[in-house]
Amino acid sequence: MLQHQNLVANKHAVFYRFDEKVKRDQAIDHFKTLMGIVDEAYFDIRKELTEVEYELRRVQHKIPKEDKLRKEIIKSFDDLLTRYSAQAGKPLFEMNSDEIYIKPKAALRQLLGTPVTVDGLSDNYEDTLKMLRGRKAKLVAEMREKIGRRNLVERSMERAQGIGDSFVALKTPRSNALDHTICPMCDSHTEIPDDQANKLTAAIDWLNDQMKLSPYAMEGLGEELRTLNDKIKGIRGELKEVQEALKPFESEEKRVAEANTLEDEPKKTKLRLEIEIEGYMKNPPSDLKEMEVFWKKRVEELSEKLGHFDVDGEIRRLESDINMKMKELGSRFHFEETYKTGSLKFDLDTFDLWHEKQLHKRVYLRSMGSGANWVYSHLTLFMALHYQFAARAENCKIPPILFLDQPTQVYFPSTDDGEEFLAEELVSDDRTESGLHDDIDAVSNMFTQLAKFCDETKLKTGVMPQIIVCDHADGLELGEGYNFSDFVRAKWRHRGFIGD
Repeated sequence: MLQHQNLVANKHAVFYRFDEKVKRDQAIDHFKTLMGIVDEAYFDIRKELTEVEYELRRVQHKIPKEDKLRKEIIKSFDDLLTRYSAQAGKPLFEMNSDEIYIKPKAALRQLLGTPVTVDGLSDNYEDTLKMLRGRKAKLVAEMREKIGRRNLVERSMERAQGIGDSFVALKTPRSNALDHTICPMCDSHTEIPDDQANKLTAAIDWLNDQMKLSPYAMEGLGEELRTLNDKIKGIRGELKEVQEALKPFESEEKRVAEANTLEDEPKKTKLRLEIEIEGYMKNPPSDLKEMEVFWKKRVEELSEKLGHFDVDGEIRRLESDINMKMKELGSRFHFEETYKTGSLKFDLDTFDLWHEKQLHKRVYLRSMGSGANWVYSHLTLFMALHYQFAARAENCKIPPILFLDQPTQVYFPSTDDGEEFLAEELVSDDRTESGLHDDIDAVSNMFTQLAKFCDETKLKTGVMPQIIVCDHADGLELGEGYNFSDFVRAKWRHRGFIGD
């Protein structure tokens, strides 16, 4: 695993490219296989289940559209059957529009064998025409009434808004002195100004009460306006359907008096129905309901197969082992005092990392204050993960190799171009000597714990993890008997990173 320079102390991300949901979900899903919790068979079933669930969602998304298309086709059949019955004075044949939709071949065969005959004594034509015209008149009247109501509501809203604007612009008198209430004509005392002032006060109080109701009135009017607009839209749709149904009847009225055209219109309607049925047979809609049942059954079968793998149990055990190891390792690093109590937690379902002092009270990395807390959180998690890679080496497909790029940057962030590593030249000018000593002590402890982790892991698991650190820190005095120079494999201060 790699923790490069921009990631090793990042407060927003723990893993590379996890800001992309697809990559994150894919990595989390593959982790089960890489850890040996499940084999390739599980992954194949899981992949197939994902594809099947996609197909099920696709079919379910199409079903409403298919239902709408089915209703439109049936309505088209029904309109033609109704028109023929009105024109010929009797039904074309015994099948209705729903039956034609279900059995189009049988309907077409029966239709082709049915001759066109007109019942001259029937009132179906006049009755249908009268019904459609009555329906049209009713819809027009209803729409006009709704439009009139909408206009009133809009004007009421405009007035309510105008009152509010006027009230805002109105300069309200703060006080009125009534010390000299003397009539200028007869020089006698009068109470008329007092009465008028009282009326004015009452009027202001009334206006204030009305203004308090204004926002509620506006809300009520707005809701009513939306309802009226919806109703008008629905009426327009119904009116359009009625007018479309009326067109063939109104055009036929001019020709109905001619004897030789008496059977022409029913024949045209019958032919139109034949064409509609043939077109429907050429492009029949898919039976999405059956497809939905099929894919649901397949999802259940694959989910049952996945259930035979004890994935959740193994994940929880691995998660517990990781969290226990993080609690042990985290106590060895120089976290801030606030985070020395409690411990880090890692969720294998989401790959989220947080600090938990109280139960169910999470403090995520971005809220943990300083760069030291961030880098130690990264180190603690990745060391705990690599311990599990080593402990489960028999089945785990991830080698316990960790690459860290400049983990000391939170202490020595300045560019280091010197011939030797001098910590005092890399820190900011406002850093005190005691602060510098603390930083060097924290960095030394960091490398000490990395070395100690490798030895302890080898001792407990039989597998020695490898940690590769690329950093400008040098010549550190490590603790617990470790010598820094024993771990140095290459330097490029003098020759550059790429040698000659």
